Amino acid sequence: RIKNNARHRCWNDWTWNTSSIQWNHYNLWVIIKGSGVLETADMKYSLSRGDCFILRDRESYIGYMEDSEELLVHSIHFNFYSSIEKPILPAKEIEPAVYRKLNNFAWFEQLLQRIDASFET
Repeated sequence: RIKNNARHRCWNDWTWNTSSIQWNHYNLWVIIKGSGVLETADMKYSLSRGDCFILRDRESYIGYMEDSEELLVHSIHFNFYSSIEKPILPAKEIEPAVYRKLNNFAWFEQLLQRIDASFET
């Protein structure tokens, strides 16, 4: 179930460190345009259009800018729910990968726009 849907404009002084943030959901984090950096415990990603992440609440992330180009991120916070409407965490071995580069980004961007429209009504 989607909890929150937003687009974030990040400028050259943007930084993000989730280590002190308490959250209890997943965050689908999609780069719409621009560039920046996202660091996970395992990897440092140079961000660009079409990068897609499923950020987990139990892990820390550090994001920042390396140049002055605006970064536009679409963020969708969501949870998995059981049949009795209780939030659940899937077993770690069946969780989707943290990172994926979206090859057919035009199609995915249309899907994000439909999600935006459904939240506006």
